[in-house]
Amino acid sequence: YMADRGWIFMMNDTEDEMYSLTGNMRSYLIIFIIFCILLIVIFNIINKKHEDTSQRLNKVVEKQEKTRENLSNALFRDMLTDMKNRVSFSNDFEEGKISCEAGHVYYFAMFNVRRFSEINILYGEEAGDMVLVAASAVLKKCFPNSVVYRTGSDEFFVVTERSGGDDAKAVFFSELSRA
Repeated sequence: YMADRGWIFMMNDTEDEMYSLTGNMRSYLIIFIIFCILLIVIFNIINKKHEDTSQRLNKVVEKQEKTRENLSNALFRDMLTDMKNRVSFSNDFEEGKISCEAGHVYYFAMFNVRRFSEINILYGEEAGDMVLVAASAVLKKCFPNSVVYRTGSDEFFVVTERSGGDDAKAVFFSELSRA
């Protein structure tokens, strides 16, 4: 009875029947909670798989980047002397790093190891390799402000850019005489 409204409520059902909706709602709520927990677990598994895949992909990308760098080094550098090679020399001309335009003065010098094939035959390829490494070290030391290329088996090419004038020519020839 609600005195302020003048209402009387009468229930003609059993207690089980009255609270059956509450029981059903409780069951649905439990099922919903279990469903939410399952979704959380599934999303965590998917996220973990995604992270693993992402890490594997990053490793593959790093490996490909290292491979690309190694291939670039192999293409443009001589592995024995760690100097630029003939391909790099041609590429530097094509890209304009060595330019024949006005204002650019270049001096070129070509060296080869005398009787290199005899060294290889008499003392072996390891001795020949040691001679090439030593020759490249001498050229790098004698021409510190130049680019030295190994263009053949025993051939080296030195490219020096200087500002014009007799002083530049004298400096280059003094470096050349040291080599």
